[in-house]
Amino acid sequence: MYRPIALAVLLSSLVSISACSAGDAPSSSDAAVNVASKTPPIHLRQTAVTLRDGQPVVQHQYQQASADCGHASGFTPIPAKDVGKLGRTYYEAWYEGDRLSVKADTWGFTLSGQQPCVFKVTHLSQRWFYQPGLSSAKHQLGQGADAHIVYLGGPVVHRAKAAVTQTDKDEEAEVMAELHQRGYGGTSKQEGQRKVDGQLCTVHVDTTRRYCALSAAEDWGFDGANDVAGAGGAYGDSPYTDAINLWEKPADGGDGSYLTTQSITVGKPFDERVFSVPDTVR
Repeated sequence: MYRPIALAVLLSSLVSISACSAGDAPSSSDAAVNVASKTPPIHLRQTAVTLRDGQPVVQHQYQQASADCGHASGFTPIPAKDVGKLGRTYYEAWYEGDRLSVKADTWGFTLSGQQPCVFKVTHLSQRWFYQPGLSSAKHQLGQGADAHIVYLGGPVVHRAKAAVTQTDKDEEAEVMAELHQRGYGGTSKQEGQRKVDGQLCTVHVDTTRRYCALSAAEDWGFDGANDVAGAGGAYGDSPYTDAINLWEKPADGGDGSYLTTQSITVGKPFDERVFSVPDTVR
């Protein structure tokens, strides 16, 4: 019966922490600044996959289905070179200032509708372009398993955040840890920093997942809250507009979505043509 009272005290403490930081809040002019425009050239290569019992779900489903076919008449397996792609989404992202370009290729399989054991690879190709002068739009080229979809959107916009002292962070972490211990969802905590391909990232843990957000990206307004791995190549807005996470996995390390980084460069120029929108969708 005392739990709500205790929670109220904790929440009031959190409000007090925020109030203490109010003096450091950005001015109206600062808040109007798009800090994303300060983002240096960044190039990412990443892979997302859903695991169950330590195995890629879609790849395992294919292996079971193809094994069931055995030596059936007309059995046509997927080429061996493609089996390792099944169930995976391969991301490539480029940032510079308020511009963002993302490429995602998701691989799966299907059965021919005419014969029971004829397997075919499916490939969903998606591109996102965010930059000044573009309006939100979706263009689908092709149909079915091999569709190519292009999304357009305006520039990446992140507003300046209020400055927070280390004392504020420590006090907030203490409150959040207490809430987490009492079983309230939606809380998160930090677990230090790691390095991925030479870049520092900050480890965050909440009730469902653990992720490592590029530490430097906080200065450009990225918060890492978006679930990149869970997006799994799904249709819609790109999770990269708000998050630059170098890895993600379930909080318990078990079944769920995983994101890994194969390479990342920060501050190294790349070919400007990655921001060129195809003429067919303009």
